[in-house]
Amino acid sequence: MNLIDNFVAKGNKIHLNKYEFVIRHYNSITKEDYTDKYYYVDELGAEELETQLIPKHQLLELISKKELDNSKYSYMEGLEFKTQNFTKEIEEIASYGSLEAYQASLPEFADNYMLDLESRVSLMELGLN
Repeated sequence: MNLIDNFVAKGNKIHLNKYEFVIRHYNSITKEDYTDKYYYVDELGAEELETQLIPKHQLLELISKKELDNSKYSYMEGLEFKTQNFTKEIEEIASYGSLEAYQASLPEFADNYMLDLESRVSLMELGLN
């Protein structure tokens, strides 16, 4: 499982996938040859697979359904993308490990930090601290 499998882009926001499905795709009605494929989906995707896709398709069979533990990425739920390269951005945000670390890396945070720092230094120079 890749890191990116934990996430889905909906609109311009990051959402967490909740389930890993293994679905068997048979090559013919005789069901002799098959390929198992992994699907990573959220609640809506899971419902669609279980109620629409698998039951209505003779060449598909549900092999397993496992709930993913995405607790270490929960801070990413609902964050807006800043670029169109979703994969790279998700990997970068996940590398920070927390919402605070990610926000501190953003340019607007750095600008505000530098303004605050400059104002404090100015106050110290004037002896107003």
